[in-house]
Amino acid sequence: MNPDVYGHVGFKLPLEKLSLSINLSGKVIAFTHGHLSKPGANAGQAVWNWWKDQSMGRAHEGVADADILVTGHYHHLNVKEQEGRAVLICPSLTSVGEYFQDAYGVKTRAGTLNFTVDENGWNNLHLL
Repeated sequence: MNPDVYGHVGFKLPLEKLSLSINLSGKVIAFTHGHLSKPGANAGQAVWNWWKDQSMGRAHEGVADADILVTGHYHHLNVKEQEGRAVLICPSLTSVGEYFQDAYGVKTRAGTLNFTVDENGWNNLHLL
């Protein structure tokens, strides 16, 4: 990689943790796989409920105070925004096969979720 072009890019790995949080443009962004939430009526609500519970236990550093929570686990894109906070659930990187369609009746679109963050929150959401 050319440091003149990508010198501003960094990586942060959770290493033996189930969550990670970072500050971008004054917004706290937390990341977790998503399997910590209990299945519910829908993925967005299940993750949202888990996130609400973190305000009491604070078992995952930065998660309770996050403005944006990014997760995976549920194999499809799902966005839930409320009260200036958002949950972004990433789709699977690869096709999840027939089991998801058999269980839930729908196919999912595989891809990598990309978005930008500024002082107003998330924007420029793209599924590549």
